[in-house]
Amino acid sequence: MIGTSGEAAQLDWGEGCLTNLANYVPAAVKKAGRVGVVVKQCDMRAVQGLVQENQVRAEDLVLVGAACAGVKDGEDIAAKCLNCDGTPHALCDIVVDADGVRNVDRRAEAAAGRHSDPRDAQVAYLESLPAEVRWQYWQRQFARCLRCYACRAACPLCYCGSCIVEKHRPQWISPAIEAGGNTAWNVIRAFHLAGRCTGCDECARACPSDIRLDLINHKLRLETERQFRASGSDAQGKPVLVDFRMDDPEDFVL
Repeated sequence: MIGTSGEAAQLDWGEGCLTNLANYVPAAVKKAGRVGVVVKQCDMRAVQGLVQENQVRAEDLVLVGAACAGVKDGEDIAAKCLNCDGTPHALCDIVVDADGVRNVDRRAEAAAGRHSDPRDAQVAYLESLPAEVRWQYWQRQFARCLRCYACRAACPLCYCGSCIVEKHRPQWISPAIEAGGNTAWNVIRAFHLAGRCTGCDECARACPSDIRLDLINHKLRLETERQFRASGSDAQGKPVLVDFRMDDPEDFVL
């Protein structure tokens, strides 16, 4: 955390700024009071989620929105950048536009090569498979889970002081690294993020076993957008699991 103007020279901004650091914001506010936060558009969605869910107060933040031409995940532009125009979020207090034409050209070049989020096609392919084949796919994915909970630690919106996996009376999820416990953990966590996930993909990047957690979250985000017109990308809306409207669909009710 930067405390003086002289320390600002330590800051770096560029295509390597992939990590969403929004999960450090509540602790920074608790330590320092009012803080300034430099955010990309995708970071801002996570910060807004924390404000919506009363984890931080908007008046304790000065949000500096920086234009972003896309960040890299390895050698490629990150998947989360492909559906983002990179402009600073409208709710930021201060806006800093990127200088130069190079950033604009690089984003246009990336968009020309990949016109849509590749996860859309991957989710559609999985949906086209028979249910038993999909189940086998996810069982193979979850079998690699080490129960290290790096996904939980990396997620800005996994902030519960006591996680369900750590409750023992009653014990809802087996702590053992086995099929039942692994499946329960990953599915329950995904449902807890339904309508809240902002698509930063930090969980999938943090996973040492390369489980496609981003696909689970992307699928649930698509479903909440389709059925409830809500997602973690909606800065003004409420999370779907804490909102109710009389015209909510009820087709899933048995």
